[in-house]
Amino acid sequence: LRDFFEYSSEVAKVFSSLLNSLARGNPRQNLQTQQGLTKLFANCVEFVIQFDEAKMVNPAIQNDFSYYRRTLNRMKRNGQDLEDNPINDELANRMSLFFAYPNPMMKVLVEAISKA
Repeated sequence: LRDFFEYSSEVAKVFSSLLNSLARGNPRQNLQTQQGLTKLFANCVEFVIQFDEAKMVNPAIQNDFSYYRRTLNRMKRNGQDLEDNPINDELANRMSLFFAYPNPMMKVLVEAISKA
């Protein structure tokens, strides 16, 4: 889950860059003359749709992550050492908010477009 969360920010950067490149000047002409960028843009959108579809088919992802967080908090209260834990509280909070949306990757793309 962490890898996909971190990957979402990379997807947003790439998507925004591709969109800016394709939208400069005459977008219709750019789609024809810059077919490589157009293909990358389409692949990015396809990945986002497939990811969100897989997330919607498996609604237990959010519940499983919540259970993981509760278990970590219980371990902290019991004084267990969690230095090896790859997910700190701040990251866990951001991940939880990310996966709370039904279409988290699409939300990232929409936000990237809004900021551009």
